[in-house]
Amino acid sequence: MNTACHRHYQSLDHTNLGEVQARQLCEYWASDYRTHIEPGRWSEIERELFSGFSNVFDENNSGVEQHPSIRVVYSHDELVMDVATDQIRLSLNLHRGLSIRSLAFQSQGLLPVMGTMLQGYFDCISLGMDFYSANLTAEYADPPRRIADLQPVMPQLSYKDDGLYVSGSVITDQGVIEKKIYIPAKGEDIHVTIDASSFVRKTGRVRIAAMTVLTQHVKGPYWHESMYGGAHAERFTLDKSFDDAQAVSPLVSARSGLGASDG
Repeated sequence: MNTACHRHYQSLDHTNLGEVQARQLCEYWASDYRTHIEPGRWSEIERELFSGFSNVFDENNSGVEQHPSIRVVYSHDELVMDVATDQIRLSLNLHRGLSIRSLAFQSQGLLPVMGTMLQGYFDCISLGMDFYSANLTAEYADPPRRIADLQPVMPQLSYKDDGLYVSGSVITDQGVIEKKIYIPAKGEDIHVTIDASSFVRKTGRVRIAAMTVLTQHVKGPYWHESMYGGAHAERFTLDKSFDDAQAVSPLVSARSGLGASDG
């Protein structure tokens, strides 16, 4: 909540700060929600808080010249941004650090091929969690803790390179996570950039740009293709379960991995 209030404060025009805006910000910042917070109380205040700050998105992006082939719809109630071109449908969760709710391409019938699987999708209790796309998690060994970029974000829009850039920042006590997503006006691809270079360097591991494939909408077979030093890409069929994220120890972050060079 401190982060949300601080981000709102930074976005305001301090030379022309209205009494209503100032009072609203002070009320949120001074409330007992700030120091006596728990999941239930946070759920109560969350929608009210971001509804009150929703004008920040409009003010930050009101002067941005739009692209005729890219349509952007922002939902203040659901904290969701939908971006559409003739070939792409992308839905971003502003409540969870610009994670991808769903991504669909025209060649796949505009059915979501990547996105978020919410808790309850799987019957197995060991998979009883949310699976996101385009997010970062960091795990530290001493003391043991986990940090994720799944926090509310006020996005910034910019149209250049014949496409749209959606960017946002997540502030943590270990550094700032900068995320940028590029959606071209033409074509069936998006580019996700996650910058955590300001993070405090300590023993641990960082998982960047996790992706969740929505297999219920994509028929197999599935494969991964990448360059491994040769002149041509190598293809590996994904026909059985594996876990690249399984750590060997706090110092060895994975047992195996997939190449990501020109993949």
